Amino acid sequence: MRTCVHVVKSALPECTGICRIVMGLAKHLRPFGYEISVLFLEDGPLMTTVKDAGFPSSSIAWTGKRGDLSGAWQM
Repeated sequence: MRTCVHVVKSALPECTGICRIVMGLAKHLRPFGYEISVLFLEDGPLMTTVKDAGFPSSSIAWTGKRGDLSGAWQM
């Protein structure tokens, strides 16, 4: 399986639309050998939604600029 991580700004309800898109991609790409997971830059209820749908998700307490993802490796 190839792993693809989608970084989403928040697991708060404001990001429901992008989570639905990612879960749809994950569902349809799994038969082609892709494992899709979600990394949220802020914790919230969508983490449970994604996990309940059967997809791995995690969150980090991101306090940096949203465009500076290289800072995530320092956490």
